[in-house]
Amino acid sequence: MEKRLLTAEDWQYIKAVAAEIGKALTYKGMNVYLSWGVHEVKAVNAPNAENDLRPALEFKVNGYMYQGAVRVAYDRGEDLYDLELIDNMETYKGVYCDELAQLVDDKVETGGNWDEYVRQVENDEANKPFLKMKKPLKVIYVV
Repeated sequence: MEKRLLTAEDWQYIKAVAAEIGKALTYKGMNVYLSWGVHEVKAVNAPNAENDLRPALEFKVNGYMYQGAVRVAYDRGEDLYDLELIDNMETYKGVYCDELAQLVDDKVETGGNWDEYVRQVENDEANKPFLKMKKPLKVIYVV
């Protein structure tokens, strides 16, 4: 099958959907990108068997549980999302928009068990200096 050539309108659509995926990656009103160590963010047309448009947001993470490439692709026919941990070759299909950030956080940062995650972070030697701080770190948000 020949690879589809994308038009300017296709790319406009892909970028718009990728921006919406980025907005959906919030958890309880917080943008959790910081905890995942997100970098190299890009809008892509994800590969698919039908050679059709499959808009996606692709980024690399440096999370506590997973480090590597992540792709969140929109399934227009189902109106759902697919989460792909590319380096682990793991795929989670049919994710609802309001479940997306929690699933990514579970797979990238916490492992799905908050109490165990907190225990591991507290026992990790690399985190000791931050856990002993009397004042919290000042975080500056750039919009």
